[in-house]
Amino acid sequence: MTTTRRGFLAGCGGVLAALAGCSSDSSTPQRGWVTVDSPTGAALADVVMTADGPVAVGEGGVVVHRADGADWAVVDEDGPADASNGLVAVAATDDGAHVWFVGSSGAIGRLRVATGDVKDYSAPAGRTSSWEAVTVVGAAGSERVYVANGSGELLVAQLRGTEPTWEGPSKPTGGNNAVAMDDADGVVFLASQNAVARRANGQWNRIDAPSASITDVSALSASVLNATTDAGTVVSYNGHNWLQAVQAENPLTAVDRVDDRGLAVGDSAVFILTGGQWRNDDGPDASLRGVALGTARFADVAVGSEGTIAERF
Repeated sequence: MTTTRRGFLAGCGGVLAALAGCSSDSSTPQRGWVTVDSPTGAALADVVMTADGPVAVGEGGVVVHRADGADWAVVDEDGPADASNGLVAVAATDDGAHVWFVGSSGAIGRLRVATGDVKDYSAPAGRTSSWEAVTVVGAAGSERVYVANGSGELLVAQLRGTEPTWEGPSKPTGGNNAVAMDDADGVVFLASQNAVARRANGQWNRIDAPSASITDVSALSASVLNATTDAGTVVSYNGHNWLQAVQAENPLTAVDRVDDRGLAVGDSAVFILTGGQWRNDDGPDASLRGVALGTARFADVAVGSEGTIAERF
């Protein structure tokens, strides 16, 4: 059975049952995309779903969270070490208890979602380059954290308790800039704009990129990967070839897949996968940069410029 972090958190519920995690002024919530009140005006770059609700990160180190039955709220205004370094990527442990985020000037932090506690792990081994991508394998307390920077350098941290042991650096993409990472079944995918490196059984192997530059990836299994590109496409790697599923007018910036569900977003663009087919969805008129599929308790979420947060019921 294929196991992904996203799939674990999604459980058996559909997003239409997510009303318990969303506030509304009406007893009959709207269906479709709704732009909700945001606790920040800072641009939000990425979002991840956890068992205790979605967490988004962005400009100036801001971290925001929506708990069950509550409004969105700021968890950390200034990011790791209160340094106000911008955060660009976020990932959760397999059980959703910890969320890791990375960004400029070596920023690395970990949020314990249930308590709101943030721990600073910035500049491991003195490295203050800007981290561009992160993914996490394993459950909270024993997770393995992968972070990559704009020079294609990858560091790996094994957490035991509260302190990580760092390994690396290595350059699985040959030094090409990292843009995104994801994992499934313990297999890690690290994407640069023009290639994907896949780690399985302790070895990295190269997957040639599609014809356009990759902007984000979402792993469905150890061999199946979806990606968005700057050419406005959603493409799927089936273990052998890339197949195009979507062609948008503008670049797409983020994608999320869980089982037979999917969302991809970009500038004033949202595409949804239902019934095995991608279709254009009526999303918010905003520059969207991150997306996360919902669960039985929480709605789908897209985030972007000027603190935009949109939810789909």
